[in-house]
Amino acid sequence: RVGGLARGHGAPHGLGTLPPPRRRRRALRGPPSLERLHRHLRPALPPELLPDLDWCVYADGDTLFVDDPLGLIDFFDPSVGLWGWDSDEPSPVRKVIFDWFEANGLEADRQNHICSGFMCLNLKWMRENDVTQRCFDFLRAYKDPAYIDETALNVVCAGHIRLFPKRWGVYALQACTVDRPALIHYISEPLRRLRFNPKIGYRDTSRLWYGFVRHEFGLTIRQACGISPLNWWLGRAYNRAITFAAAVCAKLPLLGRLGAVRTIRSHVLRPQNRYLLSPRLWTERWHGEP
Repeated sequence: RVGGLARGHGAPHGLGTLPPPRRRRRALRGPPSLERLHRHLRPALPPELLPDLDWCVYADGDTLFVDDPLGLIDFFDPSVGLWGWDSDEPSPVRKVIFDWFEANGLEADRQNHICSGFMCLNLKWMRENDVTQRCFDFLRAYKDPAYIDETALNVVCAGHIRLFPKRWGVYALQACTVDRPALIHYISEPLRRLRFNPKIGYRDTSRLWYGFVRHEFGLTIRQACGISPLNWWLGRAYNRAITFAAAVCAKLPLLGRLGAVRTIRSHVLRPQNRYLLSPRLWTERWHGEP
């Protein structure tokens, strides 16, 4: 069905077969396979895939809701084309995108540029403004845009995009510094194959993820993250020891200003967010209500 809709809009590339796993990374750099074509289609097809709906929420598979998703209903404003989120910190990905805009003579709306990993889409508005066809027209006009789906949406919907409050959509590396995050994007963490970080051990946000999959799916740490229970326990103990040392150093006039101390503390959940590591987060209703 997706392929049919794409061809109906004159998809810029033909449908291929999904390459074997070891060849997928290389395939993303060459002629588009079905996997890469999906990245072309992701922002363009919901208005037609869901013709009876006025709104939908899109979230990448590496995102985790830690607050009530129904809170997003408050953002269903008919005058807004789509809601998204963006990091206010420098990002290599964002630099690549903005450099591409400049090289192709396009003006980027840096204040309202969104990440396509999590969005509320006004499907009615998108149908009325023919966003699907305009996205495909864009892909025909620009053969190799940086981060295809994200760039197409930001160009086609410019002027009709709004940003979520900070808590609705934060990268895992930033989640520890945001009060009461509602959705966490684990784009930078290999969750299925956790790697020990000598600077911090296993992060609090990894502990949050494991708490979710253990409760919801009954997975062990080996099944969920590819490491042994002993390695997990030692890595978390190391994390707590490093965290304690950084907290002590932060109280000392000279050591507290060290960049390493600030970096370690930025990877530790603030006291007001420690509830995220409690099993009660998954056994009780949102906002702590039983």
